[in-house]
Amino acid sequence: GSNSARIAAAAGLRQLTDGDVFGKQILELVRPLTAAGETDDRIAATTILTDPTLFNRRLVPEIRELLSQLVTDDLVDPGLRMVAAKGLWGMGNETEQLSAKRTLTEFLSSGDRQLRIEAALALAELNTDFSSPGWDVLREIADEPTASVDPFAAEKIMSLFIGLAEDRNITVVVASHAWRHIKRLGLRRLAHHTHRSKDGRTTETVVNG
Repeated sequence: GSNSARIAAAAGLRQLTDGDVFGKQILELVRPLTAAGETDDRIAATTILTDPTLFNRRLVPEIRELLSQLVTDDLVDPGLRMVAAKGLWGMGNETEQLSAKRTLTEFLSSGDRQLRIEAALALAELNTDFSSPGWDVLREIADEPTASVDPFAAEKIMSLFIGLAEDRNITVVVASHAWRHIKRLGLRRLAHHTHRSKDGRTTETVVNG
């Protein structure tokens, strides 16, 4: 069937059980999609493979090999490599984890702001050490992290920030003009408004809520 049908079938099997009952069938459905095709399909297929609860011990080595190939191939789309790297970190051995971390670290110097932020967030998820390179980037972009990215990416980045804060039980303070995303995500807002009257006087107000 079509790639989308394969992904839908795999996702359906994934929802049927919390265990690895359908692991082999899921792997057979999505494995061909990780190697070739549209980038979005490859990312969707690879994302499914990064869930270790779906596969038994006999299948995990094959999945790790697939993920390793994606992580180390410089010709693979960066977004796909990032998904594979995060998955490999979760189920790989020490050598594979180092490979995954090395790839994510390389993206920190990317000229693509969105890619750089996503790599930093991914590394922050992997490291509890607040002095790691990923945290350095996050501190640098805390001033308007959603600037210069498209609306979909902006919401994704803010969602990742929220997930990171919840996982680490920390408070993250960012500056943003993307009020729509902040409201939709239910974030606490501290707004600063400046108004200059006709006579030249300036009034400043702060809205908390």
